[in-house]
Amino acid sequence: MSHGGPRPRPATPADFPALEAIYVATDPPSADEPVAPAGWMSRYLGFLFARGEMLVEDRESGPIGFAAVVDVGRAIHVADLFVHPAHQGRGVGARLLRAALGDRWPRMTFSSDDPRAMPLYIRTGMLPRWPNLYLDSKGRGIPAAPPSLSVRAVSPEEAAATEVGFGGLDRLADYEHWAGQPGAQSFVAEEAGRPVAVGNGRDRWRIPGRWIDRLIIDPSVDDVVGPVLAALEFAARGQPISIAIAGLHPAVRVLVDAGFRLYDKDTFMASEDGLLDPLHHIVDPGVP
Repeated sequence: MSHGGPRPRPATPADFPALEAIYVATDPPSADEPVAPAGWMSRYLGFLFARGEMLVEDRESGPIGFAAVVDVGRAIHVADLFVHPAHQGRGVGARLLRAALGDRWPRMTFSSDDPRAMPLYIRTGMLPRWPNLYLDSKGRGIPAAPPSLSVRAVSPEEAAATEVGFGGLDRLADYEHWAGQPGAQSFVAEEAGRPVAVGNGRDRWRIPGRWIDRLIIDPSVDDVVGPVLAALEFAARGQPISIAIAGLHPAVRVLVDAGFRLYDKDTFMASEDGLLDPLHHIVDPGVP
């Protein structure tokens, strides 16, 4: 017997403009933020569409919410969950989340600072693990990395191979996506000729400045601050640069003392411990 009422459906590329509008409605630009050109999210949405699974829920006017999940190897990750403000509080987000996750475990996500988001994830088996802080240099100087560290540009293929060498999964498709974004460059940090970290930096989407998409530090490295500073200096290209980093990472104190500004935060949530190493994995919350 079928039950009436709205149900999530698979997204299509034709939905992308509506999904971008939902995102902008839930996170509108600030007064001092330039208006991003239409279609600025299309590359990211296309990546999620190809890389994972994306669901939308409709009303007569079209999509009112969407969810995207990506299998990152160690867990199913909720990359995005957005509901248009006019339709929030009506169970849309819960329906989308349950449908997107299905019965797959383990699972993880980064919950926004919206107080309605975290209970949604808790009810689907994820618990808060640590705060994730968004720091922006605002043009302040980046503290110097140890002189023993050097950073060089690499291809997506070398970046992916380096991460595999650290014991990670093959993320070549992800590095190829990150490298295709404006101003993007993958890089490797080395000490005495040995890779100690790998990552990718790019231009920010909506405002001027730079962003660290990913920084994976070799799990055998004890000094996790040095590679963060070296990566920021290399990726900044003399511009303000932002990074999302676990609140318990020792680099946070160094960056805040140097004048980095905290401009946002969310919470890493997971169904079990150990799905993400907060000291050695500094990742974009979309596809960690």
